[in-house]
Amino acid sequence: MSISAKSLRRYWVSVLFLFMTISSSLCFAEERQSFFDQFRESFKESYNTGVNAAHFQGVVVDAALFSRSLARYYEENQAFPATVEEIQFSVFSEHIDAEIQLEISGVFHFGLSDQFGNNKSLTMTPVLDNGRVSRWVCHSNVSVAVSQGTFCVSVN
Repeated sequence: MSISAKSLRRYWVSVLFLFMTISSSLCFAEERQSFFDQFRESFKESYNTGVNAAHFQGVVVDAALFSRSLARYYEENQAFPATVEEIQFSVFSEHIDAEIQLEISGVFHFGLSDQFGNNKSLTMTPVLDNGRVSRWVCHSNVSVAVSQGTFCVSVN
């Protein structure tokens, strides 16, 4: 059986085409993998930020409840308590890591868990008006993305 030159050329063109297809697929496979790795990392970062934001909102709710108790104590006593125990408030988020630091001026600090980063905290400062707390100012050193959507201002 003899193979014509035309058949042989078709065969080698097919082999060459197949080789080029496999080679380009391998290149695209690496590019695809790189793309998916980058996507996965950015998604993970976005997901973690969203989870931290939800947990931070829980911390802010606890801070608002605590500040309400402090305001009530202030209105009844015309002074802030010397200790947290005086207002008998104990419901706190699992994301508050350290004990509450309470200053005599009514300013209080929540130390936050390492989930938010190292040495992160939330501080609430009372604004007094005519013998009562008219409002609270909230500051935190968590990222803006985490504190977004709360009344707490992020100061990094």
